[in-house]
Amino acid sequence: MIEPLKLRTPALQPHQLPTILLVIFIAIIYIPLILEGGIVLDDWGDIAQNLSCNGFWNCYGNWFPLFSNRPLAPLPITVSTLLFKTNVMGYLIMNTLFYLLSIYLTSKVLLKVIGKPAAYVFGCLACIPFIAMPVIVSPINQSTATLSFLFWSSSLFLIFSYSQRDRPWKYWLSTVLLLCAFLTYEIILPLLVLNAFLPALFYATNKKWGRLAYAIRYILPIVVVLAITVLWQKGLAPQLMEVDSRLKFNSGEALAKIYTWAHVFFAQIPSLFFKSLTHFQH
Repeated sequence: MIEPLKLRTPALQPHQLPTILLVIFIAIIYIPLILEGGIVLDDWGDIAQNLSCNGFWNCYGNWFPLFSNRPLAPLPITVSTLLFKTNVMGYLIMNTLFYLLSIYLTSKVLLKVIGKPAAYVFGCLACIPFIAMPVIVSPINQSTATLSFLFWSSSLFLIFSYSQRDRPWKYWLSTVLLLCAFLTYEIILPLLVLNAFLPALFYATNKKWGRLAYAIRYILPIVVVLAITVLWQKGLAPQLMEVDSRLKFNSGEALAKIYTWAHVFFAQIPSLFFKSLTHFQH
């Protein structure tokens, strides 16, 4: 007698529960925002500019000299507007995937360094829309930041993997991606601390040449990337086209800019919290 085929459902392992809960948490947050979300006025301007251009390179070239300091910044804007045109959900999905993939790659590295609990807390907090809201409300303009973040997180993941298993292609690809990140948006500058020092946790050194070898292998590529970025922004780009950099210093505007930055923390964020309470009361 032939017994009926029984399908066995794999039992849920305890170590899988945090990952499943985190995925559910992200889905609960982002699916409604993607289905019902919108974009800001500046994003509509990006769409309008690329509706009248002729082909990818013409659309890409129209962003210069505005993006002369960041020559890769128009890449996600051009590609997304040519693909999605006025389909807002397409931009929201693309930018959300960029951002969540970046968080995933960063968490994979932190998992090796600080352990599961802290890595899951980081992933959970980093995905809260209060922190990641520009990903949703301005997915076209902010795609430059999220793509730069994705380049950086990929670079960190590769260089950290290289420090554990000596694969030369990971080393060189990590450096190229780091350069791409800076040529897209230099917002990732403070994160270079992780690129520089996390590999030290797995780097085998000897007594005499350890520090020098580490500096050459892991610090020097960062210095080279920064040098190339500065050379382009301050040397080559001004020779080729007009440059309007937000990094230039103007003493007459310094105090106003410091106040604007501080105002976000002592006024705007507290105000946002108090306003959000009215939604919970209703």
